[in-house]
Amino acid sequence: MPEPTFRAVASGTGANSVNVTIPSEVQAKDGMLLVTYANVDCTISSPAGWLPAKAQQSPETDGITAAVWKRVAGVSDPGATLTITNDGTSPKAGAVLLAYSGVDLTDIVHKINSRLDTGGTASVPTPQVTTTIGDCRVVEVCVDKSTSTTQFTARPAGSTSRATVIGTGGGHPDISAVERAATTAGNYGGGTFTLDANQSSAITYTIALAPKLNVQTARPQSDVTIGGYTAEPTVGTGVPLAARIGEAARDDATYLRSPAGPTSAVYEARLNAVEDPGVDTGFSFTVVLSSGGGATSAQCEVALVQGTTVISSTTFTDLPATPTVYTLNVTALEAANINDFGDLRLRFTSTAS
Repeated sequence: MPEPTFRAVASGTGANSVNVTIPSEVQAKDGMLLVTYANVDCTISSPAGWLPAKAQQSPETDGITAAVWKRVAGVSDPGATLTITNDGTSPKAGAVLLAYSGVDLTDIVHKINSRLDTGGTASVPTPQVTTTIGDCRVVEVCVDKSTSTTQFTARPAGSTSRATVIGTGGGHPDISAVERAATTAGNYGGGTFTLDANQSSAITYTIALAPKLNVQTARPQSDVTIGGYTAEPTVGTGVPLAARIGEAARDDATYLRSPAGPTSAVYEARLNAVEDPGVDTGFSFTVVLSSGGGATSAQCEVALVQGTTVISSTTFTDLPATPTVYTLNVTALEAANINDFGDLRLRFTSTAS
């Protein structure tokens, strides 16, 4: 598998609103990382169309606040202006966007880890991640809060610097991002960013970008229609319900629950974009369903939808109380009707009578 390749970088600074222009060099199906930050306690709003790669964190009260987001670029993204907002009081905020080609479209992030630092030193270590596949691209990021910092004097050894933004004034934020190849599975990260002055608060990230795979898998990644469904356990701010059913490995402890006694209750999730395979050989989706209460007449229609057009659907009846795997088979004839693999959804319609 070829490694993800650096495409472009962009950054922006501001206060309660930060604008970042997605570089014109970015192409559809590139993977994009967005590191957002502010130097005060606040809530950073989810950018429209982006998914959380690492939920918002802060090492301490009034420390640096940061979050990492991910997205597969669409055809209208290059040149578009992305606006990131926060509700902080007199914040100094910013964002860095990194774009890469050759990423896995199912999930561009293979592994991510963070480390929180309460300050007092000029050297900030990065966490480690353990990759289970080869040909990743490892990105290490340091976001800090400092009054006296004017530059990063050293970065993790063996890496290429991709972005540096130094703030100004008291308690200003700074950021540096570097990357390296990770050709074999193993431990990565554990480097050190060094500043020219002590920081008072910092967060470091190590992110392994997944290479493009020969076999594509589409999973739920965002909500289209919620229809009264709820997530178990409850999702955090900015996290879609789809995160509870889009995991790479089956986990029956995380799921979506329909409204009580549903009558044609609809939940619809958008799948991650995949490339057109160029052939209509047919494919299938596996879902895990249960009645929860063991009602013998409980049923769920599962449909593959492109936009508003139903490509294929199957109704599964007499759902058992125990979570059970069911398969929606898409025939070659049905697959031939798909002309936009970036707009596929799974629609669940639950009925208990």
